[in-house]
Amino acid sequence: MRSLIPGCLALAAVAAACAGQAGPDHAQSVLISSPPPGYAANGRASGPLAGVMPAAQLMPTGLTSASAALTADHFAGGYVQVFTKGQDFLTVIGLDFDSGGHAQAFQDFVIAQLKASGTVYTISDPQIPGSRLYTAVAPTRSGVTPVFCDGVWFTSGATGVDSVTCSPTPGYPDLAEQIAAVQYRQTGGMLTSATPPA
Repeated sequence: MRSLIPGCLALAAVAAACAGQAGPDHAQSVLISSPPPGYAANGRASGPLAGVMPAAQLMPTGLTSASAALTADHFAGGYVQVFTKGQDFLTVIGLDFDSGGHAQAFQDFVIAQLKASGTVYTISDPQIPGSRLYTAVAPTRSGVTPVFCDGVWFTSGATGVDSVTCSPTPGYPDLAEQIAAVQYRQTGGMLTSATPPA
């Protein structure tokens, strides 16, 4: 399985590619723009995703398969926002597609790839209809130290949103769930009254 830490964090050249291209900015409007308490925005690793390759580099799947899936699902642009707190990362990714069906198909592709790794646990997040909460241990892009990641992926209309936290120490998915809930509300979605898993 590829790293869940965005490729934009590994190389300055990739960061420039991710942040330096203009594209549809609808996805940015559903993502949080202010960091959670204790986190700081990482401007070098944040910005628009105007092409398939910058978006594919952020996916925890193989680059070739992610590129093919994004192309097949009519990726229209997106945005990534990265926040850091020491060695902890919070990454929020919004991807716009040409239809809700294609957004859902891409979410299904990513979750299937995560499940196929055999090292990722996924369940439905009870607050957000149709979402997937996942937990993984993954290598960083540098391959030096594995990280523990928790994320929530959901779609709203033609937009797919992934909120993922990663840390060198294991934790709980609370922050990823809280951020996903905020972003889901920003899409106009109504949270269910279910209590998120502990």
